[in-house]
Amino acid sequence: MRRSNRVADPVKLYRLPVSAQAAIGIDEMSTFADKCTMFALTRNFKARTAGGINVLLGIWLIASPWVFDYSGRSPVLNSVFVGALITTLAAIRLALLHESAAVNGVSLLLGFWTIVLPWASGYVANKAALANNLMVGVLVTALTIWSARDRD
Repeated sequence: MRRSNRVADPVKLYRLPVSAQAAIGIDEMSTFADKCTMFALTRNFKARTAGGINVLLGIWLIASPWVFDYSGRSPVLNSVFVGALITTLAAIRLALLHESAAVNGVSLLLGFWTIVLPWASGYVANKAALANNLMVGVLVTALTIWSARDRD
């Protein structure tokens, strides 16, 4: 007797009853597991894309005080601290298998704080640093909102 090397995927074999499929909008040709897989892949794609870019933005924010020659201790410490938090939270989002409202909320607040940081730390006169913080803050905020939005 010849054995096949192919192993059946038990998740793909499971089908909801037709009445339950119709109730939640699944056609007869797709399985519930397929819909869940597509939802997870879409969600993970957005979260992973935003998380990866936010890791890079956080690292850039850490390096920016030396690139743009911030004067004073407070602006340097604020940028390094906020950049480290953005990087850490983005790395956590990359590692999570599910969305976390708390991580998204803190990332959103950090994005807004990055926008306000030049005025709070008093380095508005450094135009390059101001533009850098505005761009990084807007990108972190926009990516967090984009990846946290409900999917169809």
